[in-house]
Amino acid sequence: MTLALWCAIVMLPLQLCACRRHRNLAESMGYENTYAVLPAHIPEFDQDAETQAFTGTVSNAILAPEPTRLRSNKELVPWDLTLQEVVFYALSNAQVIRQSGQFLSPNNALLRSPDGVPTAYDTAIQSSGVLFGQRGYQAALSEFDTQFTTRMLWGNSTTVQNNSSGGINGGDVLSEDSAQFQAVLQRALLTGGQFGLSHTWNYSSNRMPSRLFPSNYEGFLRAEFRQPLWAGAGPRYTSIAGPISENIQGVTGVQQGMLISKINDLIAQIDYEIDVTNFLRDVEMQYWRLYLAYQTYEIERESLADANRILDIVQSRADAPGGDLSRVVEARDGVLQAEQRVLDALEGVYTNETQLRNLTNVQSDSDRTIRPIDVPVLADIQLDWGTSLSEALLRRPELRRQKKALQSAQLQLEAAENLDRPRIDFLASGQFNGMGDNLLGPSHTDGTTRSLGSAYGRLLAGRETGWNVGAEFSQPLGRRFAREQVKNNELRVIKAMDLLKAQEYEVLAELTAAFQKVDKTYLAMKKFEQVVDNAEDRLSAAEADYESNKDGRGFLDLDSLNRARDIYAQAHVQFAQSQIEYSMALTEIELRCGRLLDHHGVTLAFGDDQARSFMKNGVVPAIESNVPALQGDEPQPAPAEGSPPEPPAVPERVETSPEEILDADRALFEPANYEVEWARNDENQEDLEPISLDSFLNE
Repeated sequence: MTLALWCAIVMLPLQLCACRRHRNLAESMGYENTYAVLPAHIPEFDQDAETQAFTGTVSNAILAPEPTRLRSNKELVPWDLTLQEVVFYALSNAQVIRQSGQFLSPNNALLRSPDGVPTAYDTAIQSSGVLFGQRGYQAALSEFDTQFTTRMLWGNSTTVQNNSSGGINGGDVLSEDSAQFQAVLQRALLTGGQFGLSHTWNYSSNRMPSRLFPSNYEGFLRAEFRQPLWAGAGPRYTSIAGPISENIQGVTGVQQGMLISKINDLIAQIDYEIDVTNFLRDVEMQYWRLYLAYQTYEIERESLADANRILDIVQSRADAPGGDLSRVVEARDGVLQAEQRVLDALEGVYTNETQLRNLTNVQSDSDRTIRPIDVPVLADIQLDWGTSLSEALLRRPELRRQKKALQSAQLQLEAAENLDRPRIDFLASGQFNGMGDNLLGPSHTDGTTRSLGSAYGRLLAGRETGWNVGAEFSQPLGRRFAREQVKNNELRVIKAMDLLKAQEYEVLAELTAAFQKVDKTYLAMKKFEQVVDNAEDRLSAAEADYESNKDGRGFLDLDSLNRARDIYAQAHVQFAQSQIEYSMALTEIELRCGRLLDHHGVTLAFGDDQARSFMKNGVVPAIESNVPALQGDEPQPAPAEGSPPEPPAVPERVETSPEEILDADRALFEPANYEVEWARNDENQEDLEPISLDSFLNE
């Protein structure tokens, strides 16, 4: 009991030092008052009841109203939104990043393989990864955490003695009590070495007359140190591959260190940037598709009004010379066809509006329908090839990602070459020994004049010591594994370099095609503008010829009038479509130059400092808009669950001349603006050279 009491007293402070209160993620990030996209607790989805397997939901989808359809007999209530507001809604609901091509697709990744769908949590999942090859930075740092191990064992042994010794006759039974206490602290060092501190006590008690004390304590306090001197030595190797003693040959490789984990985190951030960029492009394209659908609907409504007007004229002239029922039927057929085109155009509005809502994760609303109120860019934008090409090769996230992959491959090759050497480790250990009648107590005891009453007193006196110094050499004969590992990493570096070259040429080709498309779409837009003017003249001439009723023959044939009306409607639709294509061609330039996020005023924030600046959230990357605040903006309370957040207030519209609109369009795409942004972003670009260990650790 005395031994157990003293061991408990010794172990309690050590265990208290090793334990600490578990903190949640927000507290560990330094936030006391935070809000996060992740829920406060992991929700439970109970499927115990058989019916819940079919009716249980984790969203408000079950409360969605009936959608607006062609037979709903509801008048369209427009919900006017600018492109900026749609982007705001899209990014506010971008926890799961959708793709425009997956809607209604039989291979919809969101339904068939949801684990592969990009989300706002992917960067946090990577940075908190613990598996081999997917370790985050903190998991790599955990290799240097101090490991604490302790154990206590009690025992009893009863044996028959074969020989007479120590005052015990042969055949007598010897009963012995024993106990052992051990505590060990171990830590891996950045230099590649290991340091350990161990403390051990052994208790023994029996009735052998030859013993100085019937019961005694023997123990030691030992410090051990091992340091690689060749293979696996130094902070550089350890920061790339991790401590050499922790690596498992053929399993962990040379990619478990802090530098590789940091690069993996950066690659995950770049992947998220690529996903958000493509998402914004899809949102903008769908916005303009909906705009075109509304334009088509309005044009077809005008065409239907013209068809009804022609039918009224034909019916009013039914009793005129040459008039008969066939002319009325022909005019009525034109009305029926126009009505069908109106229904098709209205269905196009509903379909594109549904796709835009699905893409931006805005719930369906039976009371109002989204209506774009922005107009496409019409100005003749003069692009600078040199500036655009330089920006594309510098800012494209795909190239920056491959450069990081190449940097990782180069670092792994450096670590693999380090292992293609013999391993020589320096070994050293030293210890203080102790022995006494009691674990703690007075130094003097009966039976001896020496100070052997307290085992701890003898240990701390430091009179009995021990030490070892030496070296350990090991090397596989042939070194085939190490050489193959070097060869494999050399091939990976060569492959990464060739892929980077191919990507740069691919970016060049994409930018070339984008420049060519801008000219093609602009000239097509101008040409269709002339086609519209010509169609208007043709329709006016056909109407004048029909209404003039020359010699009573003008109203006898409606083909020319109906054809002129169809050409007029088709020309306006083509002109609107050419405007959309030209505007999207300019957006394609922004995408291929890697500046689409800046074009929309969007900044991605990763890490503690940036998250504090943009959004108090240490889990999901913050998406902040750089667009200047509109007048009248006031902080709004958080929206109710399932309802979209409110965008900034839209200022009152001011009548603007076409010249002012063109000047504003040109200002948006002025190359000088991007030269300033390019210089600013150039400071943030990472070099391809191996990063300095000192600068990395200082971060």
